[in-house]
Amino acid sequence: MKKGLHFILVVLTVSSCLDNPKKSSTETCSTGQYANGREVGLWIYKTDNGSVIEEGNFDQGVRVGMWKYYFPRKDSIVWIKFSNISGSILTNIPELFILKDNYDSLVYFEYSDSSKIFNLVIGSDKSLTIFNLEQYENQLYKDLKNVQFQVLKATSQKIKTESGRQYIYHRIFGRRKDSKDLVIYNIAEINNNKFFEISVRAEPEFDEKAKTIFFSIIPNLFMDSSRFINQKDIITSIKGSNHEVNK
Repeated sequence: MKKGLHFILVVLTVSSCLDNPKKSSTETCSTGQYANGREVGLWIYKTDNGSVIEEGNFDQGVRVGMWKYYFPRKDSIVWIKFSNISGSILTNIPELFILKDNYDSLVYFEYSDSSKIFNLVIGSDKSLTIFNLEQYENQLYKDLKNVQFQVLKATSQKIKTESGRQYIYHRIFGRRKDSKDLVIYNIAEINNNKFFEISVRAEPEFDEKAKTIFFSIIPNLFMDSSRFINQKDIITSIKGSNHEVNK
């Protein structure tokens, strides 16, 4: 069954938006205006029965100001429009994060309370060794193992679209070598030997907010002036897996 790629915004919280395979979720679950192909002004995302999921304002495709979230729990986040030093990364960043690293192809943010583990990484790079998503996934788990991170549970989804784009999504729960538990949300794409990835890592107490932040960034992220996820692209294949053992 075909589904709009915009489902990634709500797939973990609202299944009703996926029920109509002939329309994208944008058409059935949101109201708002576009200018030059990007969202502007007030947007309201709803389930198909009319219940509001989230609402707030856009500035040329990125979230700005106070956004209110109603499902799965009530929350609010103040978003700031952000562009890195080269202009190759444009997105919305929550006000509660502080910029720590700002490079041509990578940005790193940390939570304002440095005693807590809650951070965001967005990056892109030419790869000489990773040419497909399977290799990327293997390298991801290898890197975690190298820093003595014990994977306790992991979920992944490999997503293919009608336009030929492919993504791999992970939610990983595990334990650091200092015995602190950590949840990781990660999504990546490889295109023309260049990989793009977004990761949010947080202590379990921030899990729900981390998920909200992650799924509020990836549909409104522009890398090299192109949208990381084309919300109106059509999914042709989703393959998922679950792991509860170390890799």
